[in-house]
Amino acid sequence: MAESRKKLALDVYATMKTKTPEELKAADAKSGAFWVLAALELRNLKRFSESNELLEQALSNSIKHFGENSEEAIQSLQLMLDNFMLQKKFSDAEFTARKILNAHYSNGQVTRATLIESLQKVAISCDMQGKTKEAKEMIEQAVRLFESQENYETVGYATALQQLASFTDALQDHILAEQHFRKSIAVLEKVNGFESVSVASAYHGLGCCLESQGQTRWLEAEMAFRKSIDLRKKAAKSDKDLKTAVLALTFHTLAELCLKRGDVFQSMKLIGQAAKIRSEVFGNDSSEATLTKKRENEITEIWKENNNNDNSDKPLTHSEIRSGTNDINNSLIGNNCEEIIRIMKLYPKSQTIQEKSFAALQKLVDQENIAYFLKVDLVGFVFESMERHIEFANVVQNSLSLLGRLAYEDEQCLSRIREKGMDKIKFVMSKFPSRPLIQRYGDEILNY
Repeated sequence: MAESRKKLALDVYATMKTKTPEELKAADAKSGAFWVLAALELRNLKRFSESNELLEQALSNSIKHFGENSEEAIQSLQLMLDNFMLQKKFSDAEFTARKILNAHYSNGQVTRATLIESLQKVAISCDMQGKTKEAKEMIEQAVRLFESQENYETVGYATALQQLASFTDALQDHILAEQHFRKSIAVLEKVNGFESVSVASAYHGLGCCLESQGQTRWLEAEMAFRKSIDLRKKAAKSDKDLKTAVLALTFHTLAELCLKRGDVFQSMKLIGQAAKIRSEVFGNDSSEATLTKKRENEITEIWKENNNNDNSDKPLTHSEIRSGTNDINNSLIGNNCEEIIRIMKLYPKSQTIQEKSFAALQKLVDQENIAYFLKVDLVGFVFESMERHIEFANVVQNSLSLLGRLAYEDEQCLSRIREKGMDKIKFVMSKFPSRPLIQRYGDEILNY
């Protein structure tokens, strides 16, 4: 069926191209209708040039048979407008949309819905050309048209409010933009409920305009961005829904805000999530992924410089420990051993992080993950951590338990344990003679 439609559309276009200008002018209204249908099929094939040629002929045909402001002529203009928007030819899109508006202002033939849609597309086209003030004026008209109706509080109205808020924010009126975003959120929550992607988009915009209002609003901005992320996660029906450019943008924006607020640790985590999503969406070698990864490295270096990692005895804050622990728990749920090891290595001096990491990794020891554990020399790191935290029985106990699981599951792991630290195991057993689990785990390893 699809092939037959494609062939028919191409045949209609080819036939049209063989006709002289006089024959085209003489074509009946039925020919114009065929041109419109063929244009739609060619658009689906992304053959925009041929589609636009057919629509131009259909428009001329409609004007001849039905009049310049007829429903048929406006339909051709709408389809041309859609083509230009898809092609990102915003100057042509603006020109075409204004023709539709003129048809309305001339004799009111355009429906309210078409008028609002055209105003929104003019606004988008103007904004993409850098004419933000004109874009704002167009969208204000669309908002007023919505508000002139009964029961106007719809998703469409809320979307128009978000567009108005974005243009207002771009024109530096951040307080008015905030009002528009909050109104949009209120409408969307009323219509769609609290957990929807459209509400998440509005919270992202709200965060941006709050951030622009200065340091006194930064905490509110952070809360808005986090709300946006949380809503997208709740609305996701699959992992694929969490791998979007929009979510990556929110993570990145929030990362930069946290950096400005001095929370380098949170910034580092968030930019890492943005980098991961962009790698999955655009590809590891894409400019989006490469630039974000570069930024992640820059922020990581700032964090290392501030904390002087291994060479400093500065303790982690309660916020950092709580955040790290939450990340470990979430990674355990997602079977993400790589992330747990990254956090563990990031905070080698944190007794709590080491203890929680070892406990979590025990549950992820299987043949699927063993190869990665060997690659990153997990055994060596566990021994280093056990030595560093030799005074803390819980760290030592979880270290031995993890080493025991590795030894039981894999010969190579057992070989590395024997190579790196049987004497160390005996030493910690002698240090904690009254801890039965330390004695038990140690004995199990020694007897493998």
